[in-house]
Amino acid sequence: MSLRRLKTFIEVVDRRSFSEAAIRMGVTQSAVSKQIKNLEQELGVHLLRRDQISLEVTEAGSLVYQSGKKMIKEWNDLQKACAAFENKLTGVLRIGASTIPGTYLLPPLIKNFRDVYPHIDITIIVDSSENVVKKLNQGHFDVALVGLNPSMEHLRSQYLTDDQLVLIGPLREMEEITVDDIKDLPMIGREPGSGTQLAVEEALFSQYGILSHELHYVAHVVDTVTQIAMVEAGVGFGFVSSFAVEGAKVKKWMSLQKRRGFYMVYADSGEQDPLTEAFTNLVMERFNSI
Repeated sequence: MSLRRLKTFIEVVDRRSFSEAAIRMGVTQSAVSKQIKNLEQELGVHLLRRDQISLEVTEAGSLVYQSGKKMIKEWNDLQKACAAFENKLTGVLRIGASTIPGTYLLPPLIKNFRDVYPHIDITIIVDSSENVVKKLNQGHFDVALVGLNPSMEHLRSQYLTDDQLVLIGPLREMEEITVDDIKDLPMIGREPGSGTQLAVEEALFSQYGILSHELHYVAHVVDTVTQIAMVEAGVGFGFVSSFAVEGAKVKKWMSLQKRRGFYMVYADSGEQDPLTEAFTNLVMERFNSI
């Protein structure tokens, strides 16, 4: 059985689209269709049902999808283990990251890692902390850097560093902002599930007794860059990471006393594969030296 056919089938199922799978794999849609057809002929079953509107996976297709993912993972693990015998790591490292770690912490780590292991391919997906942890737990990532410490079985987390949340506003003259003013300010918040948003809500309650629904939100955005741009444009105020404030054309008003941590998270499944172990070791060496 061709692993390429299995990989193509898994891409189609994950994306529920032949065309999107073709774009992802850098091939034509007809090539994807041919791979699926050949796989069905090889196995002697129908794997997918298609019409003009939807794509459904057959019962046999579900079995092939689950078994295929295990086979591909085992093959990748075997490649990494064999490469380790030659002290030459190869393969793909899949990293998930929330916005702040993905923007400010991860790039120099990737540079250091690539300097040591130049034959590694790296894929990075940035999403909310909750989504990243969920996908890590489902096996979509090898390791993640997020702004929350998950309490999930089979996941191991290691503290990296902490951050302070800062209230920023437009560059305009104001005498002061008091705690009582916070409830009346037009606020730009992050999306639900964001580690930053969760940390803001926890800090405001623990420090001032302010609940989230008492704030006057005029917008919620999916990343810190957009949040800061909205503040710079005069739309409102927002609590952002201290990592993100430098260079922004905003005014800093106050910092929340409660700091939040950033964590590296990966599967706690006993012995790590060599590639993930190499990356996690490098990350911990970097932060332990600070």
